[in-house]
Amino acid sequence: MRQAFIAALALAGLATAAYAQEGTTTPAATTTPAAPQAPATPPAAPAPPVTASDTATVRGVLFITPMGEPFRSSDPNNPPINRWIAYADVDHDGKLSQQEYLADALVFFQRVDANHDNSLTSVETTAYWQRYTPEILTGWSDNTGFEGVRHSNSGDQDADTQQNNRWREQAREADARRQRGAAAYGLLNNAEPIMTCDTNFDRRITQDEFLSCAAQRFAEIDANHDGFFAASEAQRR
Repeated sequence: MRQAFIAALALAGLATAAYAQEGTTTPAATTTPAAPQAPATPPAAPAPPVTASDTATVRGVLFITPMGEPFRSSDPNNPPINRWIAYADVDHDGKLSQQEYLADALVFFQRVDANHDNSLTSVETTAYWQRYTPEILTGWSDNTGFEGVRHSNSGDQDADTQQNNRWREQAREADARRQRGAAAYGLLNNAEPIMTCDTNFDRRITQDEFLSCAAQRFAEIDANHDGFFAASEAQRR
């Protein structure tokens, strides 16, 4: 059902494409980052796709799309990024056009929008992460390891303290370099890919904001600027 829904959107030739359900349509969007107007009556979210991310008991290699959608795969010959492309690739040409990418982003937006008010909040996104990708919520400490001060038998506590301070600083530097949240599993260095689309800082993501954000991120992952994204362009940024 998910692929059919994306096809209805992407193949209509619109940036957000047409969404036909109960007489509600999404207006056309341009190929620029500007988002289209949200529909007057938000459509009901489609049924979730049958993917490993939909079952809490299924685990495997995790990939998170630039807009925050998780995909998993336990098949080394079918990495999760390929599963994402296969789901969103309506014309089966092995790559994603901007239209396909935005259509897939819209489907994901509606899945996370638990109360169907055509906007996302941190409550909804956190609930989604807790259900499907709890590992990206794992916290970290600025004082990873080296919590105590080691002393040698020589009684040279000043030297030991200096060494411990060096170890602690090295741990902090390594901790700072480690990617956080969703950034550790995706293409972009973005720890929280949904709420960072809040351009007016009102702690609420509208559909317009999300689609505008999606268009901007598509431009980032389209490494060769040909208007398409292929798995070969998936170099960590």
